Amino acid sequence: MKAKMLANMRAHQEAVAEILAALAKGDGEAAAKIADARLGANSPGAAACRPDAKSGAHGDMPMMMASHMPQDMRALGMTMHTQASKFAEEAAKVKQGGDLRPALAELGQVVQACNACHAAYRLD
Repeated sequence: MKAKMLANMRAHQEAVAEILAALAKGDGEAAAKIADARLGANSPGAAACRPDAKSGAHGDMPMMMASHMPQDMRALGMTMHTQASKFAEEAAKVKQGGDLRPALAELGQVVQACNACHAAYRLD
């Protein structure tokens, strides 16, 4: 279970790296798609953080992961996923050469949510 949880978090880090690469190219639409599909509140990666985590479209893994996460950890995770959805909305508005600052501000909130969780919890 630890390996699955770590793999899930590493996938989140990879998504952030891909988002930053897309933003560096000025491609807000690509950044939005990555965020929505891989980090957003409705993404598979968010399933274990949902208050109602259960077996379903993503199999049993979200429910099993959720059973090993304290409620406050899941809440922090859901904050990150919700913020990622907000980022995706803002990034989708960025046209080539457009102002990235509003999207970057939202992405900063995503990373702050990650940092808050990692500061509070460790997998032993």
